[in-house]
Parts: sequence; structure tokens; C-alpha cells
Amino acid sequence: MKKIFIFLVSFISCFPVYAQELQCSKNYPLFEKMMEDKMMIMKNGNFEEVSRFKDKYAYSTLFESKHLGKMFTGVKWVSPEEYADRVKRVMDDVKSGFIVDDGNKLFPIKYNGILSAGEVCVIPVEARFIINGKEKLDRKYTIYVRNLKTNEWRAFIYSDYISKDDFNEFFPDFPKNIDLSKVD
Repeated sequence: MKKIFIFLVSFISCFPVYAQELQCSKNYPLFEKMMEDKMMIMKNGNFEEVSRFKDKYAYSTLFESKHLGKMFTGVKWVSPEEYADRVKRVMDDVKSGFIVDDGNKLFPIKYNGILSAGEVCVIPVEARFIINGKEKLDRKYTIYVRNLKTNEWRAFIYSDYISKDDFNEFFPDFPKNIDLSKVD
């Protein structure tokens, strides 16, 4: 009996433990800081700083090597020139005061689990902007993804306009029962 016990213990210890404690709910301050830093760079920074921020925090950048010569805009893959043009136009609008960030609010987690991408956390986010003097509320889901090896978080802002193929590339095993078509 003792030999069987020793065998079982040594056999089980050969397998890595994949149980991961979910970290999403503990990282709301980090997510808020990511949003604040992005707007601060858009307002006070330059295109190169925005690009560095994107490279560090945008989940879609992990897939750029599969789309040579393309960058993801949040909706589709475009040329680097088109991407730069779009970002610079938004930066100009923010710097001129045409677009003013009036804060963001993160709501309770809609989904949190471990998928092939890592820890995936879906959070409804309400962004308040003043555009040309008029207040605008924009509610979208932000999908935060934690690399289980490095513990680093990246963000993906979900849009109804993203193609099913692109979304499936980013999140191939995303739960089918989670509806992202409307923000609760």
C-alpha cells in the first residue's frame, strides 16, 4: 500500500498545475489607469507614444505578425498609413478640444474565465465624451486578457462591426453563451 501511495504522489507531481486564480476583479485600478494613460497620451503625446502604448497594451498587436503590413483598428485590419492617419486625426481632435474625455466608468464583470488566450475578462465600460460641445455616452465591452506566464494585461475594445472571422482569431474558444451584441 505504501508503494502505491508513493507512486501516486510522484505520478501526480509530474503534471503541472493549471489552476489559476482569476485576477480580473483585483485589477480594476490598473484598467482605469490604462484608459486614463491612453487619453493623456492622445491629448499631450505624439504618434510614436501612442504606438508604444498600443504595442504594450493592445491585445490585437499580438496578431500583427499573421497580418503582415496591417494594423488592427478595432474593427478591421488596415495599412499602417491608414492606421496612422486615423490616430492622428483623433489626436488632433483631442488636442484641439473638439473631443474632450469626460471620464470612464467600469461596471461589474460580465464574464471571467481561463481560455486559450489566457485569463479573459469582459467588462462593460461607459466612456463619457464631449464632442463639439455635446455630451456623448458610449457603452462598450472591453475584453481584458491576462497572459498567464507574464501576468501582463492587454485590452481589446469590442465592436459590433468586427468580423466574425477576426473575433474568432482573437478568441477562438470564447463562450458562445456570452452575448456581446448589446451592453447590459
